[in-house]
Amino acid sequence: MRPSRSGRASGRQRDQEGGWRSAGPFPLVPAELFRGGDVADIQLRDDQSVEQALKLFRRKLLKEGLFKELRRRRHYLKPSAARSLKDAQAQRRKRKQVRLAQLAR
Repeated sequence: MRPSRSGRASGRQRDQEGGWRSAGPFPLVPAELFRGGDVADIQLRDDQSVEQALKLFRRKLLKEGLFKELRRRRHYLKPSAARSLKDAQAQRRKRKQVRLAQLAR
């Protein structure tokens, strides 16, 4: 396969070379970010309804932190803004530890 006019390989070519992978409607991301075969799955029993199976599946995704990760990646966050959020969270944790230590006395 030959590269495009810009001289760069297309997403499909990168995927075949093993460097990049397309995730459906999402942009190309490095292939090492995909955990092959590590997808949450559940076994549906004969006496189990689809609603119950969906509820179990949703719980499993919650435990894996998928929804939190999706919320976090919904919008781009500049590195400076990410640092300030991280610092603010650290301050909240520290204040909480101090408050709990004072209550324990």
